[in-house]
Amino acid sequence: MTKRKIGTWFFLLIFVFNLAILSAQEDNPGADEGEGPAIESDWSMYDVPSYETGDQMFGLGLGLAFPVLFTTDDGKIENKVNLGGTIYLAYDYFFHESMSLGFEANFSFNSTIRENMLFQVPLGLRFTYQLVFHPIEIPITLTAGIVPRQYQDEDHLGFFLKPSLGVYWRFDRDWSFGLQGTWWWMPEVPKDTSKTAYGNFATLTIGARYHF
Repeated sequence: MTKRKIGTWFFLLIFVFNLAILSAQEDNPGADEGEGPAIESDWSMYDVPSYETGDQMFGLGLGLAFPVLFTTDDGKIENKVNLGGTIYLAYDYFFHESMSLGFEANFSFNSTIRENMLFQVPLGLRFTYQLVFHPIEIPITLTAGIVPRQYQDEDHLGFFLKPSLGVYWRFDRDWSFGLQGTWWWMPEVPKDTSKTAYGNFATLTIGARYHF
């Protein structure tokens, strides 16, 4: 394209832009009088979400499961579990503007140093206290329940305790998105209680919550 053509298109764009400005001024005659058109922010129409008794919420998240520490009554033992993954589903019912009760189902998988797989399915009841600094919401949750696990051909049913802390951004009245960190404390008590072991896992997940 020649310089003359470029210049022609440039001045044509300026001409069209000026026409648009003149047209806008004609549609708002008050602008010439110095009063200007009334400006209304979109945020003025946005209803800040709040929680009331009876509100409910579904949550879904996925992320990484880190094996942190394994101990027995005699002290620390070797960690034979590698980094893995986790996914969870949760439901909450608000009985107070800041507190809810619910339940959750988790699934995690970790490989081991012998190239086997450890599968765990923690199922539990949860209590949440939530701080709101709109549009940021910080749920602090404690979950307790049972955890069926499988390693090779062995099945075991144990107990778990899971404190968690999340940070979510409230996108609108229906959805929020964020991150959640948790700590899983999982005692394993066999028939021979002298061999009781305590597993500690940390998870970091990204999640979405649907509010209704």
